[in-house]
Amino acid sequence: MSTARSETLTGTIDIAFPEFHAPPAEPVPLVRAWFEDAVRLGVREPRALALATADTRGRPSTRMVALNRITDEGFVFATHADSQKGREMTANPFASGVLYWRETSQQILSLIPI
Repeated sequence: MSTARSETLTGTIDIAFPEFHAPPAEPVPLVRAWFEDAVRLGVREPRALALATADTRGRPSTRMVALNRITDEGFVFATHADSQKGREMTANPFASGVLYWRETSQQILSLIPI
C-alpha cells in the first residue's frame, strides 16, 4: 500500500490505496476480493453498478443497477426483459459495467458479453 493524494468526485483526500498496474489473466478472484473489502470497510452502496448498454444504432444509455453477486462468469444483476436495458441487451448483446468505491479510491470496469 502506498499513501498518496487521491482525486475524488468531492475533492482531494489523503488515503492509503493499493498500487495496481495490470489486471491478472483471471480477474474474478481480484474482483471478488476488492468487492469483499469494500463491503468489510463499509463502503457506501458497494453494490451500485453503473451499467451501460447501446441500442441497435449504437446510441449508449447508462443507469445504476444493483449488483446481486459476482460469479466465475461475471456480474449478476436483475432486470426485466421488456425494460430499455433488457431490450438493448437483447438487440446488442454487450454491455459495460463500472463499480466505483470512492472510499477506497477503486473502480472496476467490466466489458460484459450478455
